[in-house]
Amino acid sequence: MKNKKILLSIIESGIANVQLNEQIINDLNVFPIPDGDTGSNMLSTLRSGYNSAKEFIETNINNKAVDFFATFAKGTLYGARGNSGVITSQIMKGLAKGVENHGSDFDDSKVVKGILNDMKTYAYNSVHNPVEGTILSIIRYTAENFQGKGNNYKTYFDEIVELAEFALEETPNQLPILKESGVVDSGGMGIVLFYKGVQLHFNKKGLKLYASNTKEEVFRKADAFKNIGYCSEFILTLKEVDKYDKAYFQEILNKMGDSIVLIIEDDILKVHIHVKEPGTLLNTFQEYGQFSKIKIENMTTQVDENPMVLENGYDKEQIGKKTKKTKTLGVISVSEGEGITKIMEEKGVDCIINGGQTDNPSVEDFVSAINSLENEEIIILPNNSNIIMAAKSAIELINDKKVYLLPTKSVQQGLAVLFNYSKEFVPFHEYEDFLINIIKELSFGSITVANRDVTLNGVDVKEGQYIAISEKQIIASNKDFLTSVYNLLDKIVIDEQEIVYIIYNHEIKVEELKSIKNYLVKNFDIQIEFIFGKQKIYHLLVFGE
Repeated sequence: MKNKKILLSIIESGIANVQLNEQIINDLNVFPIPDGDTGSNMLSTLRSGYNSAKEFIETNINNKAVDFFATFAKGTLYGARGNSGVITSQIMKGLAKGVENHGSDFDDSKVVKGILNDMKTYAYNSVHNPVEGTILSIIRYTAENFQGKGNNYKTYFDEIVELAEFALEETPNQLPILKESGVVDSGGMGIVLFYKGVQLHFNKKGLKLYASNTKEEVFRKADAFKNIGYCSEFILTLKEVDKYDKAYFQEILNKMGDSIVLIIEDDILKVHIHVKEPGTLLNTFQEYGQFSKIKIENMTTQVDENPMVLENGYDKEQIGKKTKKTKTLGVISVSEGEGITKIMEEKGVDCIINGGQTDNPSVEDFVSAINSLENEEIIILPNNSNIIMAAKSAIELINDKKVYLLPTKSVQQGLAVLFNYSKEFVPFHEYEDFLINIIKELSFGSITVANRDVTLNGVDVKEGQYIAISEKQIIASNKDFLTSVYNLLDKIVIDEQEIVYIIYNHEIKVEELKSIKNYLVKNFDIQIEFIFGKQKIYHLLVFGE
Protein backbone atom coordinates (compact mmCIF):
# COMPACT_ATOMS: atom_id res chain seq x y z
CA MET A 1 0.00 0.00 0.00
CA LYS A 2 1.76 3.16 -1.21
CA ASN A 3 -0.72 6.01 -0.63
CA LYS A 4 0.21 7.57 2.74
CA LYS A 5 -3.04 9.51 3.01
CA ILE A 6 -4.95 6.24 2.81
CA LEU A 7 -2.64 4.77 5.45
CA LEU A 8 -3.36 7.78 7.64
CA SER A 9 -7.12 7.30 7.16
CA ILE A 10 -6.82 3.62 8.10
CA ILE A 11 -4.98 4.48 11.31
CA GLU A 12 -7.42 7.30 12.05
CA SER A 13 -10.39 4.93 11.82
CA GLY A 14 -8.75 2.56 14.29
CA ILE A 15 -8.00 5.36 16.75
CA ALA A 16 -11.47 6.86 16.32
CA ASN A 17 -13.03 3.57 17.37
CA VAL A 18 -10.95 3.66 20.56
CA GLN A 19 -12.15 7.22 21.06
CA LEU A 20 -15.81 6.21 20.71
CA ASN A 21 -15.33 3.45 23.29
CA GLU A 22 -12.91 5.28 25.61
CA GLN A 23 -15.16 5.12 28.67
CA ILE A 24 -16.09 1.48 28.07
CA ILE A 25 -12.38 0.61 28.16
CA ASN A 26 -11.86 2.77 31.25
CA ASP A 27 -14.67 1.00 33.06
CA LEU A 28 -13.01 -2.42 32.64
CA ASN A 29 -11.29 -1.89 35.96
CA VAL A 30 -10.27 -4.76 38.23
CA PHE A 31 -10.75 -2.67 41.37
CA PRO A 32 -14.26 -1.29 42.03
CA ILE A 33 -12.91 2.25 41.97
CA PRO A 34 -13.68 5.05 39.47
CA ASP A 35 -10.01 5.40 38.49
CA GLY A 36 -9.86 3.37 35.28
CA ASP A 37 -7.84 5.19 32.62
CA THR A 38 -6.66 2.58 30.11
CA GLY A 39 -8.95 3.85 27.37
CA SER A 40 -7.88 7.45 27.91
CA ASN A 41 -4.21 6.48 27.96
CA MET A 42 -4.37 4.39 24.81
CA LEU A 43 -6.36 7.07 22.98
CA SER A 44 -3.89 9.80 23.94
CA THR A 45 -0.95 7.59 22.97
CA LEU A 46 -2.36 6.65 19.56
CA ARG A 47 -3.57 10.17 18.84
CA SER A 48 -0.09 11.52 19.45
CA GLY A 49 1.20 9.07 16.83
CA TYR A 50 -1.55 10.11 14.42
CA ASN A 51 -0.68 13.80 14.80
CA SER A 52 2.98 13.08 14.12
CA ALA A 53 2.16 10.99 11.05
CA LYS A 54 -0.25 13.64 9.74
CA GLU A 55 2.36 16.36 10.10
CA PHE A 56 4.91 14.09 8.39
CA ILE A 57 2.68 13.68 5.33
CA GLU A 58 1.97 17.41 5.14
CA THR A 59 5.64 18.40 5.29
CA ASN A 60 7.26 15.59 3.25
CA ILE A 61 6.38 15.18 -0.42
CA ASN A 62 8.53 12.17 -1.32
CA ASN A 63 7.89 10.03 1.73
CA LYS A 64 8.08 6.27 2.04
CA ALA A 65 5.78 3.89 3.93
CA VAL A 66 8.66 2.85 6.19
CA ASP A 67 9.25 6.49 7.19
CA PHE A 68 5.53 7.05 7.70
CA PHE A 69 5.22 4.16 10.14
CA ALA A 70 8.48 5.09 11.91
CA THR A 71 7.13 8.60 12.47
CA PHE A 72 3.82 7.24 13.71
CA ALA A 73 5.60 4.91 16.16
CA LYS A 74 7.86 7.68 17.47
CA GLY A 75 4.82 9.88 18.02
CA THR A 76 3.11 7.18 20.05
CA LEU A 77 6.23 6.79 22.20
CA TYR A 78 6.45 10.47 23.13
CA GLY A 79 2.71 10.61 23.73
CA ALA A 80 2.57 7.34 25.68
CA ARG A 81 0.62 7.54 28.95
CA GLY A 82 0.27 4.79 31.52
CA ASN A 83 1.55 1.24 31.21
CA SER A 84 -1.00 0.41 28.52
CA GLY A 85 0.11 3.44 26.52
CA VAL A 86 3.80 2.54 26.73
CA ILE A 87 3.09 -1.06 25.67
CA THR A 88 0.90 0.24 22.83
CA SER A 89 3.75 2.48 21.66
CA GLN A 90 6.05 -0.55 21.57
CA ILE A 91 3.47 -2.52 19.59
CA MET A 92 3.48 0.30 17.07
CA LYS A 93 7.27 0.33 17.08
CA GLY A 94 7.05 -3.36 16.18
CA LEU A 95 4.65 -2.42 13.37
CA ALA A 96 7.17 0.12 12.05
CA LYS A 97 10.07 -2.32 12.35
CA GLY A 98 7.97 -4.97 10.67
CA VAL A 99 7.43 -2.71 7.65
CA GLU A 100 11.15 -1.94 7.64
CA ASN A 101 12.07 -5.65 7.79
CA HIS A 102 9.41 -7.13 5.52
CA GLY A 103 8.06 -4.31 3.35
CA SER A 104 4.60 -2.75 3.00
CA ASP A 105 2.95 -5.16 0.56
CA PHE A 106 0.01 -5.98 2.84
CA ASP A 107 -1.51 -8.20 0.16
CA ASP A 108 1.32 -10.67 0.87
CA SER A 109 0.42 -12.97 3.79
CA LYS A 110 4.12 -13.59 4.53
CA VAL A 111 4.68 -9.85 4.95
CA VAL A 112 1.68 -9.55 7.31
CA LYS A 113 2.85 -12.58 9.30
CA GLY A 114 6.31 -11.07 9.65
CA ILE A 115 4.91 -7.74 10.82
CA LEU A 116 2.66 -9.43 13.40
CA ASN A 117 5.65 -11.35 14.76
CA ASP A 118 7.70 -8.14 15.08
CA MET A 119 4.79 -6.50 16.91
CA LYS A 120 4.77 -9.43 19.34
CA THR A 121 8.54 -9.23 19.87
CA TYR A 122 8.57 -5.52 20.68
CA ALA A 123 5.49 -5.79 22.90
CA TYR A 124 7.02 -8.52 25.05
CA ASN A 125 10.43 -6.84 25.17
CA SER A 126 8.80 -3.72 26.64
CA VAL A 127 7.76 -5.54 29.82
CA HIS A 128 10.26 -6.85 32.37
CA ASN A 129 7.96 -9.62 33.59
CA PRO A 130 5.32 -10.30 30.90
CA VAL A 131 1.96 -11.39 32.26
CA GLU A 132 -0.54 -13.40 30.21
CA GLY A 133 -4.15 -12.34 30.18
CA THR A 134 -3.18 -8.82 29.14
CA ILE A 135 -2.79 -6.88 25.90
CA LEU A 136 0.37 -8.95 25.34
CA SER A 137 -1.71 -12.12 25.00
CA ILE A 138 -3.82 -10.59 22.23
CA ILE A 139 -0.71 -9.61 20.27
CA ARG A 140 0.96 -13.00 20.82
CA TYR A 141 -2.07 -15.14 19.97
CA THR A 142 -2.77 -13.16 16.82
CA ALA A 143 0.83 -13.44 15.60
CA GLU A 144 1.15 -17.14 16.37
CA ASN A 145 -2.17 -18.19 14.84
CA PHE A 146 -2.39 -15.99 11.75
CA GLN A 147 -2.70 -18.21 8.65
CA GLY A 148 -3.27 -15.66 5.89
CA LYS A 149 -6.77 -16.74 4.88
CA GLY A 150 -7.98 -15.26 1.61
CA ASN A 151 -5.68 -13.38 -0.73
CA ASN A 152 -5.62 -9.68 0.21
CA TYR A 153 -5.19 -7.31 3.13
CA LYS A 154 -8.94 -7.03 3.73
CA THR A 155 -9.41 -10.76 4.29
CA TYR A 156 -6.19 -10.88 6.30
CA PHE A 157 -7.49 -8.20 8.60
CA ASP A 158 -10.80 -9.97 9.07
CA GLU A 159 -8.76 -12.91 10.32
CA ILE A 160 -6.68 -10.69 12.61
CA VAL A 161 -9.84 -9.25 14.21
CA GLU A 162 -11.32 -12.73 14.69
CA LEU A 163 -8.13 -13.97 16.38
CA ALA A 164 -7.83 -10.88 18.56
CA GLU A 165 -11.45 -11.12 19.74
CA PHE A 166 -10.98 -14.78 20.67
CA ALA A 167 -7.79 -13.97 22.59
CA LEU A 168 -9.57 -11.16 24.45
CA GLU A 169 -12.35 -13.49 25.63
CA GLU A 170 -9.69 -15.85 26.96
CA THR A 171 -7.97 -13.25 29.16
CA PRO A 172 -10.10 -14.03 32.28
CA ASN A 173 -9.01 -17.68 31.98
CA GLN A 174 -5.36 -16.59 31.93
CA LEU A 175 -5.48 -13.98 34.69
CA PRO A 176 -7.55 -15.03 37.73
CA ILE A 177 -8.08 -11.46 38.99
CA LEU A 178 -9.98 -10.70 35.77
CA LYS A 179 -12.31 -13.65 36.28
CA GLU A 180 -12.80 -12.73 39.93
CA SER A 181 -13.70 -9.17 38.90
CA GLY A 182 -15.90 -10.29 35.99
CA VAL A 183 -14.06 -8.32 33.28
CA VAL A 184 -11.78 -8.87 30.30
CA ASP A 185 -8.43 -7.09 30.10
CA SER A 186 -8.87 -3.38 29.39
CA GLY A 187 -5.68 -2.99 27.35
CA GLY A 188 -6.64 -6.04 25.32
CA MET A 189 -10.05 -4.50 24.70
CA GLY A 190 -8.33 -1.31 23.53
CA ILE A 191 -6.21 -3.05 20.89
CA VAL A 192 -9.19 -5.12 19.69
CA LEU A 193 -11.23 -1.94 19.24
CA PHE A 194 -8.35 -0.36 17.35
CA TYR A 195 -8.26 -3.37 15.01
CA LYS A 196 -12.03 -3.24 14.54
CA GLY A 197 -11.83 0.46 13.68
CA VAL A 198 -9.32 -0.38 10.95
CA GLN A 199 -11.66 -3.13 9.77
CA LEU A 200 -14.47 -0.56 9.48
CA HIS A 201 -12.31 1.44 7.08
CA PHE A 202 -11.77 -1.62 4.90
CA ASN A 203 -15.54 -2.08 4.83
CA LYS A 204 -15.99 1.53 3.66
CA LYS A 205 -17.37 2.56 7.06
CA GLY A 206 -14.25 4.33 8.27
CA LEU A 207 -14.45 6.59 11.32
CA LYS A 208 -13.02 10.06 11.88
CA LEU A 209 -11.46 11.46 15.02
CA TYR A 210 -13.30 14.32 16.66
CA ALA A 211 -11.66 17.21 18.46
CA SER A 212 -10.70 16.82 22.12
CA ASN A 213 -9.89 19.36 24.79
CA THR A 214 -6.29 20.51 24.78
CA LYS A 215 -4.46 19.22 27.83
CA GLU A 216 -3.10 21.91 30.10
CA GLU A 217 0.62 22.11 30.84
CA VAL A 218 1.24 19.24 33.22
CA PHE A 219 4.58 20.16 34.71
CA ARG A 220 5.98 23.25 36.37
CA LYS A 221 9.03 24.16 38.34
CA ALA A 222 8.61 24.87 42.02
CA ASP A 223 8.32 28.58 42.82
CA ALA A 224 11.79 29.56 43.99
CA PHE A 225 10.63 32.60 45.97
CA LYS A 226 7.63 30.88 47.54
CA ASN A 227 9.92 29.28 50.09
CA ILE A 228 11.96 32.31 51.21
CA GLY A 229 11.99 32.51 55.01
CA TYR A 230 11.14 29.88 57.62
CA CYS A 231 8.74 26.96 57.53
CA SER A 232 7.35 27.12 61.07
CA GLU A 233 5.21 24.58 62.88
CA PHE A 234 4.09 24.39 66.47
CA ILE A 235 1.59 22.71 68.75
CA LEU A 236 0.20 24.79 71.60
CA THR A 237 -1.92 23.79 74.60
CA LEU A 238 -4.36 26.70 75.05
CA LYS A 239 -4.83 28.28 78.47
CA GLU A 240 -8.31 29.68 77.77
CA VAL A 241 -10.09 27.32 75.40
CA ASP A 242 -13.38 29.17 75.07
CA LYS A 243 -12.04 32.73 74.89
CA TYR A 244 -10.68 32.69 71.31
CA ASP A 245 -12.03 30.91 68.22
CA LYS A 246 -10.35 29.72 65.03
CA ALA A 247 -11.17 32.93 63.14
CA TYR A 248 -9.34 34.98 65.79
CA PHE A 249 -6.10 33.03 65.37
CA GLN A 250 -6.51 32.90 61.59
CA GLU A 251 -6.56 36.70 61.44
CA ILE A 252 -3.32 36.92 63.43
CA LEU A 253 -1.60 34.39 61.18
CA ASN A 254 -2.80 36.08 57.96
CA LYS A 255 -0.80 39.17 58.94
CA MET A 256 2.37 37.20 59.64
CA GLY A 257 2.89 34.87 56.67
CA ASP A 258 1.41 32.46 54.14
CA SER A 259 0.93 28.71 53.42
CA ILE A 260 -1.14 28.61 56.60
CA VAL A 261 -2.61 25.44 58.06
CA LEU A 262 -4.56 25.99 61.30
CA ILE A 263 -6.23 23.24 63.32
CA ILE A 264 -7.95 23.51 66.71
CA GLU A 265 -8.86 20.29 68.51
CA ASP A 266 -10.27 20.78 72.02
CA ASP A 267 -7.48 22.67 73.83
CA ILE A 268 -4.81 21.93 71.20
CA LEU A 269 -3.81 24.52 68.60
CA LYS A 270 -1.73 23.28 65.63
CA VAL A 271 -0.13 25.76 63.24
CA HIS A 272 1.91 25.53 60.03
CA ILE A 273 3.02 28.81 58.41
CA HIS A 274 5.80 30.35 56.31
CA VAL A 275 7.17 33.51 57.97
CA LYS A 276 10.12 35.87 57.71
CA GLU A 277 10.52 36.22 61.50
CA PRO A 278 9.75 33.02 63.46
CA GLY A 279 10.72 34.71 66.72
CA THR A 280 7.86 37.17 66.41
CA LEU A 281 5.48 34.30 65.63
CA LEU A 282 6.47 32.33 68.75
CA ASN A 283 6.45 35.38 71.02
CA THR A 284 2.96 36.28 69.82
CA PHE A 285 1.47 32.88 70.48
CA GLN A 286 3.29 32.13 73.73
CA GLU A 287 0.82 34.32 75.62
CA TYR A 288 -2.05 31.99 74.60
CA GLY A 289 -0.63 28.80 76.09
CA GLN A 290 2.30 26.42 76.40
CA PHE A 291 4.25 24.93 73.47
CA SER A 292 4.53 21.15 73.28
CA LYS A 293 6.24 21.04 69.89
CA ILE A 294 8.17 23.58 67.81
CA LYS A 295 9.78 22.99 64.40
CA ILE A 296 11.54 25.71 62.40
CA GLU A 297 13.24 25.10 59.02
CA ASN A 298 15.22 27.68 57.01
CA MET A 299 13.81 27.61 53.47
CA THR A 300 16.11 30.36 52.18
CA THR A 301 19.04 27.94 52.35
CA GLN A 302 17.17 25.48 50.14
CA VAL A 303 16.37 28.20 47.60
CA ASP A 304 19.95 29.44 47.69
CA GLU A 305 21.02 26.06 46.33
CA ASN A 306 18.07 25.64 43.97
CA PRO A 307 19.26 25.17 40.36
CA MET A 308 16.26 27.16 39.11
CA VAL A 309 17.37 30.23 41.09
CA LEU A 310 20.89 29.89 39.75
CA GLU A 311 19.65 29.39 36.21
CA ASN A 312 17.68 32.63 36.25
CA GLY A 313 20.48 34.67 37.78
CA TYR A 314 18.63 36.19 40.74
CA ASP A 315 20.84 38.56 42.75
CA LYS A 316 21.78 38.35 46.42
CA GLU A 317 19.21 40.95 47.50
CA GLN A 318 16.48 38.69 46.18
CA ILE A 319 17.52 35.51 47.91
CA GLY A 320 19.23 36.77 51.06
CA LYS A 321 22.86 35.98 50.25
CA LYS A 322 25.19 35.29 47.34
CA THR A 323 24.43 32.13 45.38
CA LYS A 324 26.85 29.74 43.76
CA LYS A 325 26.23 26.77 41.54
CA THR A 326 26.24 23.49 43.45
CA LYS A 327 25.88 19.91 42.34
CA THR A 328 22.71 19.23 44.28
CA LEU A 329 20.24 16.48 43.49
CA GLY A 330 17.36 17.48 41.21
CA VAL A 331 13.94 16.07 42.08
CA ILE A 332 10.92 15.56 39.81
CA SER A 333 7.74 14.34 41.48
CA VAL A 334 4.21 13.56 40.29
CA SER A 335 1.42 15.09 42.39
CA GLU A 336 -2.39 15.09 42.14
CA GLY A 337 -3.49 17.41 44.94
CA GLU A 338 -2.71 21.01 45.92
CA GLY A 339 -1.94 20.11 49.51
CA ILE A 340 0.34 17.27 48.46
CA THR A 341 2.06 19.58 45.98
CA LYS A 342 2.68 22.15 48.71
CA ILE A 343 4.42 19.57 50.89
CA MET A 344 6.53 18.37 47.96
CA GLU A 345 7.68 21.91 47.24
CA GLU A 346 8.53 22.44 50.91
CA LYS A 347 10.64 19.27 50.80
CA GLY A 348 12.73 20.60 47.91
CA VAL A 349 11.08 19.13 44.80
CA ASP A 350 12.33 21.13 41.80
CA CYS A 351 9.67 20.17 39.28
CA ILE A 352 6.08 19.04 39.87
CA ILE A 353 4.26 17.00 37.23
CA ASN A 354 0.52 17.19 37.72
CA GLY A 355 -1.04 13.76 37.38
CA GLY A 356 -1.98 10.53 39.05
CA GLN A 357 -5.04 8.30 38.87
CA THR A 358 -7.09 8.97 35.69
CA ASP A 359 -4.53 11.57 34.59
CA ASN A 360 -1.22 9.89 33.75
CA PRO A 361 1.55 12.13 32.35
CA SER A 362 3.17 11.19 29.06
CA VAL A 363 6.72 10.23 28.20
CA GLU A 364 7.14 13.66 26.64
CA ASP A 365 5.97 15.33 29.86
CA PHE A 366 8.80 13.61 31.72
CA VAL A 367 11.35 14.42 29.02
CA SER A 368 10.36 18.10 29.16
CA ALA A 369 10.58 18.13 32.96
CA ILE A 370 14.04 16.51 32.91
CA ASN A 371 15.31 18.95 30.29
CA SER A 372 14.00 21.90 32.33
CA LEU A 373 16.47 21.19 35.15
CA GLU A 374 20.17 22.04 35.24
CA ASN A 375 21.13 19.35 37.73
CA GLU A 376 23.67 16.76 36.66
CA GLU A 377 21.83 14.10 38.67
CA ILE A 378 18.03 13.86 38.93
CA ILE A 379 15.60 11.48 40.59
CA ILE A 380 12.01 10.89 39.46
CA LEU A 381 9.20 9.95 41.84
CA PRO A 382 6.28 8.66 39.69
CA ASN A 383 4.11 7.95 42.78
CA ASN A 384 1.79 5.65 40.84
CA SER A 385 2.34 2.13 39.50
CA ASN A 386 0.71 3.11 36.21
CA ILE A 387 3.21 5.92 35.61
CA ILE A 388 6.47 4.06 36.13
CA MET A 389 6.81 2.73 32.57
CA ALA A 390 6.38 6.21 31.05
CA ALA A 391 9.05 7.60 33.38
CA LYS A 392 11.42 4.74 32.46
CA SER A 393 10.83 5.34 28.76
CA ALA A 394 11.65 9.04 29.21
CA ILE A 395 14.90 8.26 31.00
CA GLU A 396 15.99 6.08 28.08
CA LEU A 397 15.70 9.15 25.82
CA ILE A 398 18.08 11.25 27.97
CA ASN A 399 21.84 11.07 27.42
CA ASP A 400 23.28 14.30 28.86
CA LYS A 401 22.59 13.76 32.58
CA LYS A 402 22.13 10.97 35.08
CA VAL A 403 18.45 10.33 35.79
CA TYR A 404 17.32 7.75 38.34
CA LEU A 405 13.85 6.31 38.77
CA LEU A 406 12.73 5.53 42.30
CA PRO A 407 9.83 3.07 41.86
CA THR A 408 7.31 4.84 44.09
CA LYS A 409 3.92 3.27 43.33
CA SER A 410 1.90 5.58 45.55
CA VAL A 411 1.83 9.13 46.87
CA GLN A 412 2.56 7.69 50.31
CA GLN A 413 5.81 6.11 49.09
CA GLY A 414 6.80 9.33 47.33
CA LEU A 415 6.30 11.42 50.46
CA ALA A 416 8.21 8.89 52.56
CA VAL A 417 11.18 9.33 50.22
CA LEU A 418 10.95 13.12 50.46
CA PHE A 419 10.81 12.94 54.27
CA ASN A 420 14.09 10.96 54.30
CA TYR A 421 16.24 12.25 51.45
CA SER A 422 18.62 15.21 51.13
CA LYS A 423 19.52 17.48 48.22
CA GLU A 424 23.11 16.53 49.07
CA PHE A 425 22.56 12.85 48.08
CA VAL A 426 25.15 13.14 45.30
CA PRO A 427 26.46 10.93 43.78
CA PHE A 428 23.03 9.40 44.07
CA HIS A 429 24.03 5.78 43.48
CA GLU A 430 25.57 5.79 46.98
CA TYR A 431 22.15 6.55 48.54
CA GLU A 432 19.80 4.76 46.14
CA ASP A 433 19.55 1.52 48.11
CA PHE A 434 18.74 3.44 51.30
CA LEU A 435 15.71 5.10 49.71
CA ILE A 436 14.58 1.97 47.86
CA ASN A 437 14.50 0.12 51.19
CA ILE A 438 12.25 2.85 52.59
CA ILE A 439 9.90 2.33 49.65
CA LYS A 440 9.87 -1.45 50.06
CA GLU A 441 9.32 -1.42 53.81
CA LEU A 442 6.68 1.32 53.97
CA SER A 443 3.30 0.31 55.35
CA PHE A 444 0.53 2.31 53.64
CA GLY A 445 -3.11 2.23 52.61
CA SER A 446 -6.10 4.23 51.43
CA ILE A 447 -9.85 4.68 51.78
CA THR A 448 -12.27 5.28 48.92
CA VAL A 449 -15.82 4.44 47.79
CA ALA A 450 -16.69 1.38 45.67
CA ASN A 451 -18.45 2.05 42.37
CA ARG A 452 -19.77 -1.49 41.81
CA ASP A 453 -20.50 -4.79 43.53
CA VAL A 454 -17.69 -7.35 43.46
CA THR A 455 -15.98 -9.96 45.61
CA LEU A 456 -12.19 -9.61 45.74
CA ASN A 457 -9.70 -11.31 48.04
CA GLY A 458 -12.62 -12.83 49.90
CA VAL A 459 -14.12 -9.42 50.69
CA ASP A 460 -17.70 -8.74 49.57
CA VAL A 461 -17.79 -5.20 48.23
CA LYS A 462 -21.05 -3.34 47.63
CA GLU A 463 -21.44 -0.22 45.53
CA GLY A 464 -21.32 2.90 47.68
CA GLN A 465 -19.48 1.26 50.56
CA TYR A 466 -16.16 2.54 51.94
CA ILE A 467 -13.35 0.18 51.07
CA ALA A 468 -10.04 -0.06 52.93
CA ILE A 469 -7.06 -0.86 50.71
CA SER A 470 -3.76 -1.99 52.20
CA GLU A 471 -1.18 -1.30 49.49
CA LYS A 472 -2.97 -2.93 46.49
CA GLN A 473 -5.30 -5.30 48.33
CA ILE A 474 -8.85 -4.65 49.53
CA ILE A 475 -9.05 -5.73 53.17
CA ALA A 476 -12.47 -4.40 54.24
CA SER A 477 -15.71 -2.90 52.94
CA ASN A 478 -18.25 -1.16 55.18
CA LYS A 479 -21.20 1.21 55.02
CA ASP A 480 -19.60 3.19 57.82
CA PHE A 481 -16.60 5.34 56.91
CA LEU A 482 -14.88 5.19 60.29
CA THR A 483 -15.21 1.41 60.54
CA SER A 484 -13.26 1.03 57.30
CA VAL A 485 -10.67 3.52 58.55
CA TYR A 486 -10.19 1.58 61.78
CA ASN A 487 -9.86 -1.68 59.80
CA LEU A 488 -7.11 -0.05 57.74
CA LEU A 489 -5.26 1.39 60.72
CA ASP A 490 -5.30 -1.99 62.46
CA LYS A 491 -3.64 -3.44 59.38
CA ILE A 492 -0.92 -0.88 58.63
CA VAL A 493 0.03 0.66 61.98
CA ILE A 494 2.74 -1.44 63.64
CA ASP A 495 4.79 -1.18 66.83
CA GLU A 496 8.05 -0.13 65.17
CA GLN A 497 6.51 3.03 63.74
CA GLU A 498 6.91 6.41 65.40
CA ILE A 499 4.40 8.45 63.39
CA VAL A 500 1.38 7.90 61.18
CA TYR A 501 0.44 10.40 58.46
CA ILE A 502 -3.23 10.85 57.52
CA ILE A 503 -3.67 12.68 54.20
CA TYR A 504 -7.33 13.67 53.83
CA ASN A 505 -9.43 15.39 51.16
CA HIS A 506 -12.33 17.85 51.24
CA GLU A 507 -14.93 15.13 51.93
CA ILE A 508 -13.63 14.45 55.44
CA LYS A 509 -15.28 16.23 58.37
CA VAL A 510 -13.45 17.65 61.39
CA GLU A 511 -15.43 15.34 63.67
CA GLU A 512 -14.19 12.33 61.70
CA LEU A 513 -10.58 13.48 62.03
CA LYS A 514 -11.07 13.79 65.78
CA SER A 515 -12.49 10.25 65.93
CA ILE A 516 -9.52 8.91 63.97
CA LYS A 517 -7.11 10.70 66.29
CA ASN A 518 -8.88 9.33 69.38
CA TYR A 519 -8.75 5.79 67.95
CA LEU A 520 -5.01 6.05 67.32
CA VAL A 521 -4.31 7.54 70.75
CA LYS A 522 -6.36 4.84 72.46
CA ASN A 523 -4.96 1.85 70.56
CA PHE A 524 -1.44 2.87 69.49
CA ASP A 525 1.42 4.72 71.14
CA ILE A 526 2.24 6.82 68.10
CA GLN A 527 2.46 10.41 66.85
CA ILE A 528 -0.22 11.59 64.41
CA GLU A 529 0.15 14.09 61.56
CA PHE A 530 -2.90 15.24 59.57
CA ILE A 531 -2.30 16.67 56.08
CA PHE A 532 -4.95 18.31 53.90
CA GLY A 533 -3.90 16.78 50.57
CA LYS A 534 -6.90 17.81 48.40
CA GLN A 535 -6.46 14.61 46.38
CA LYS A 536 -9.16 13.12 44.15
CA ILE A 537 -10.83 9.70 44.44
CA TYR A 538 -9.24 8.69 47.73
CA HIS A 539 -10.78 10.10 50.90
CA LEU A 540 -7.69 9.14 52.91
CA LEU A 541 -4.11 8.23 52.11
CA VAL A 542 -2.33 6.76 55.12
CA PHE A 543 1.24 5.68 55.88
CA GLY A 544 3.39 5.11 58.93
CA GLU A 545 7.09 5.49 59.60
